[in-house]
Amino acid sequence: MSSFKVLLLDGIDPAGIELIQQTGSITALVHDKISRQKLLESISEIDGLVVRSATVIDREVIQIATGLKVIGRAGVGVDNVDVNAATEHGVLVMNSPGGSTTTTAEHTIAMLFALGPPVGEEQIQRCGVGRENARRDRPWPDRQ
Repeated sequence: MSSFKVLLLDGIDPAGIELIQQTGSITALVHDKISRQKLLESISEIDGLVVRSATVIDREVIQIATGLKVIGRAGVGVDNVDVNAATEHGVLVMNSPGGSTTTTAEHTIAMLFALGPPVGEEQIQRCGVGRENARRDRPWPDRQ
């Protein structure tokens, strides 16, 4: 028998949803996209709330959610959560700041590579890759 209801919004990762459901003590109510009106209608009997960045949890939402105990922000920062209102109502707010660190670092490195010059034929041949196996999206420099 579930003793807690948690509203999972904004496309929470299926692995996280499965983990919550496996506890047996939490009923996960999943909505990838939810209108403001639907959120206000469904929040009154919720114990926990997990959001990403799309849903704004402001003072009005927190006041209506009289049973709310915790708000989890899946990601960096809590700019879409009214932390002052939550604190006033005794609601714990937390986030997962390291959740996207690896992806962000990988993207940064890829963008740095994109800024660099095209790799010349000589460098590719030194690595043992011939012209026939090299990238074709950049022109080969003509050598005379």
